[in-house]
Amino acid sequence: MNSGVRGFVWYRFRATFGHRWGGLLAVVLLTGLLGGLSMGAIEAARTTESSPLDFATSTHTPGLFVLDDYANPAIGQNSAYNPRLLRTIAHLPHVEKVESEAGINAGPVGKNDEPLPASEGTGANGSVDGLNFNEDRVIVTQGRMANPNKAAEFVLDSGTARLFGLHLGETVTIGWINNTQGNNSINFKVPRTQQIKMKLVGVGAVDLNDLFQDQGGASSGGIELFTPAFTDKILACCSNDMLSGITLQGGLQSRYYGVVESDLRKVLPKGVPFTYVQATDVLARAERTLKPESIALGIFGGIAGLAALLIAGQVIGRRIRLNTEELDVLRALGADPKMTIGDGLIGTLGAILAGMLLAGLVAVGLSPLGPLGPIGPLAPLALRIDWTVVGLGMAVLAVALGTLAVVVAFRAAPHRVVTRLERERASSVARVATSSGLPPAAVTGIRFALEPGVGRNAVPVRSAILGAVLAVVVVVSTITFGSSMNTLISHPALYGWNWSADIDGGGGLGDIPAHSVARLLNADPLVGGWTGVYYSTLQIDGVNVPVMGGSPNASVGPPLLSGHAFDAVDQVVLGASTLAQLPKHVGDTV
Repeated sequence: MNSGVRGFVWYRFRATFGHRWGGLLAVVLLTGLLGGLSMGAIEAARTTESSPLDFATSTHTPGLFVLDDYANPAIGQNSAYNPRLLRTIAHLPHVEKVESEAGINAGPVGKNDEPLPASEGTGANGSVDGLNFNEDRVIVTQGRMANPNKAAEFVLDSGTARLFGLHLGETVTIGWINNTQGNNSINFKVPRTQQIKMKLVGVGAVDLNDLFQDQGGASSGGIELFTPAFTDKILACCSNDMLSGITLQGGLQSRYYGVVESDLRKVLPKGVPFTYVQATDVLARAERTLKPESIALGIFGGIAGLAALLIAGQVIGRRIRLNTEELDVLRALGADPKMTIGDGLIGTLGAILAGMLLAGLVAVGLSPLGPLGPIGPLAPLALRIDWTVVGLGMAVLAVALGTLAVVVAFRAAPHRVVTRLERERASSVARVATSSGLPPAAVTGIRFALEPGVGRNAVPVRSAILGAVLAVVVVVSTITFGSSMNTLISHPALYGWNWSADIDGGGGLGDIPAHSVARLLNADPLVGGWTGVYYSTLQIDGVNVPVMGGSPNASVGPPLLSGHAFDAVDQVVLGASTLAQLPKHVGDTV
């Protein structure tokens, strides 16, 4: 475009801006608000999907947790604390760091010097050397985290605080007993010499594992956490088990899990069951939990983006077509095709660029609303820019709407006589309606609906119909998705929770008398079915895998995605992540 054409276009823009600014502002607002909403929703979907890994990274979650040792007074092992074992684990190949916590016999004491009745079944953990403070850091939603160097501070999760009847800032008497006394702890008076006044400085303590509980862990997510300064005082007498968080080389995505797990099997004391949890398993569970929300946000963002393009496109097309009569005058005065095309573009392209920038600002402004899910309230409130979404979204808006504006301006130019004559032709549907003898009112209605008109009477018929269809699709899709989600969450059996209650044994809870329980359950008419299972760890094709053992043809079992439940002792059912890890497929041999 030469300088003469540019000067003419700029003069026309300044001369006509007074009556065009309303349409240009509409383009800016529609592009910016709808486009920003679209990018914000897609950005929230990505943030929600990645929030478990981001949370684990920010709290320094170790890749592996393992049960190191436990107290057994029957063989003279009165403490679970085993510093020699911890040093051995810390020097294993591919291990970068080891921090531990101990299950301790401590908790609130009442006025009668007895543990509170609510202490029964509530486990207390004491950080040995910084676990839950440095590594796998616990987040506190009310108050603050306890100072690890102060013995007189502790934190609780919200449920445990309610169970004990304690409030933030309250000073509490905490007592402890040794492992021999612990056998009858609920009826034992705690000596005054084994009591200390502590301040509850934090309530609502959570970690990653507690945020995404599965069926087996739904009742074990309490946090009663004491500082290393306090734990050190009672570690030798009153610790009943020890759990270590192990940071591996390569972080959470380390390739050394199998090697380290095999080495751990060799160094753990005899009689200690090899019990471990991989952080990747917890992350996978969290990601599966958040998947529906991230998908829903992504779909909403896509629909909002399509609506932004269609609605803004309608306004752009309408605004350019309104000037066709003025373009005829300009052409008659000698304006060439470049001038007539540029006349309708300079303001429109500027509005598109302004709307694109506004959309980016709106998307950034919406970023503190993500992520959704249980991690959302714990995430810092801050503006975040996902350049992949914002940059690509702004580019799509600019290119798509800019191209549309150029095409419409080219087709609306006076020299496109053939195109304009084609637009003046009556609708084929209207012609058929006229020839078929329909009443004049029906024919007129069809023409109003389908004929675009010419000049200032022109209307974007096709885009209007497409927009109406899109609106109906959005409403129907939203209602259908919402109804389906409500049905899913209100019927736990649909997502795998196909049992009503469980009875836990072992792990300090005491053994279940199998024959007596079987007799009672079989005789109870209100029990529709039951199955006994146990938990352990096995090696499958050299990979350490946590397993659930059961009986063939059990009446209650986990729902399957493919294949069938095992009906013989030489069959096994594996989860999708385990199949991918091995890698194997249904029907293979392991």
